[in-house]
Amino acid sequence: MIRSMTAFARRQERGDLGELTWEVRSVNHRYLEAHIRLPEELRAIEPAVRERINQKLGRGKLDCGLRFQPGSGATGELRVNEDLVRGLLGAATEVMRHLHSSPLPTVMDVMRWPGVLETAEQDFTPVQQAAVALLDEVLDELISVREREGGASGRPDSAAPGRHAYPGDARASVCRR
Repeated sequence: MIRSMTAFARRQERGDLGELTWEVRSVNHRYLEAHIRLPEELRAIEPAVRERINQKLGRGKLDCGLRFQPGSGATGELRVNEDLVRGLLGAATEVMRHLHSSPLPTVMDVMRWPGVLETAEQDFTPVQQAAVALLDEVLDELISVREREGGASGRPDSAAPGRHAYPGDARASVCRR
């Protein structure tokens, strides 16, 4: 099958846990080189992503990006770090005693302080599994686009641009040596 090395594929999936979007671009390259961008919550799937790419694609320079927008089912419960709030208010009271004119911080000032609002630990395993399954779909689509583009170009993917490496062509036998 003749395949082009230049292709683009995009897949998107929405569910209770949020929205996942993979975008993969491929250009010609002698070896397989993949640049992968993942959201922080899904960094753990990078080895599985690389493994899938190695299984499905032989070569090419790939730019793979995953976007994740959490849905209503994926948001964690907000909790207030009461010890930190007490410490902040105590420190503000102490400073106010020394300056005699400093007001206490507002509620929003305290809520903006790093660490005051905490979210419960979330289990991203279902999102990770969905992301890897969606990656399989987008890689299959990328391969399909490569094959369509290659069929339209009329040359094997191993031929250099501008050359046609057909079995009877003298240049093809020189290239294989």
